Amino acid sequence: MSESNYNAVIMNLLNELRAVLRYGSISSNPIDAMEKALNIIDRITMAKSEFLQNVGGIDVSDRRYSLTLDISKDVNMKLAQLKNVIIQGKFALALNHELPEVETSLQTLLDSVSLVARGASISTLSTLVPSAQKVSVPIPSSIQLINPQAAQIYAYLMRVGRTDVETIMRELGLSLEDANKAINYLVANSYVETELSPERKIVVKLKQTGGSYGL
Repeated sequence: MSESNYNAVIMNLLNELRAVLRYGSISSNPIDAMEKALNIIDRITMAKSEFLQNVGGIDVSDRRYSLTLDISKDVNMKLAQLKNVIIQGKFALALNHELPEVETSLQTLLDSVSLVARGASISTLSTLVPSAQKVSVPIPSSIQLINPQAAQIYAYLMRVGRTDVETIMRELGLSLEDANKAINYLVANSYVETELSPERKIVVKLKQTGGSYGL
């Protein structure tokens, strides 16, 4: 399959996923929408892998390989987070927050691999695909397995850096109880820290240790 065909297949799958998430947000049968959405995500993952195999063709000793591999890992992380939100039945959140993140990361991957296949240099990649240098830190697997709500908050904080508890509840659709439990888990495991703002609001931020965030 050609490069343009892979692009078309992936874009069509993303549009199909968007339609399913819209359906799920208003449907009386969310289980059906969930199964369809998860199936589409699996197909996106498969299409991405085939694209890298058939179009990428980068020597592992090439510095550009590390760049595209990091972007691919970022796509995988965002797809896993999207799955997690869908499994919780939060279709509106998946549609409005997680899916756009996946689309941006996937487009960065498609663009960068296409450029490399045409012989682009590292400096060219950095100029034409600047977001390739801003790959997200993967969510620790322990958080995703033990506390899905904490994984949502962690992923959200990776995007915004810091915010107050009220904003977290509103943006992620969490109750005060769920938000507090998840934040307490993240604090206890040294992933985040909290402070009191001048407005007397509790602010949550990623904990930075030795130049890396909570890892």
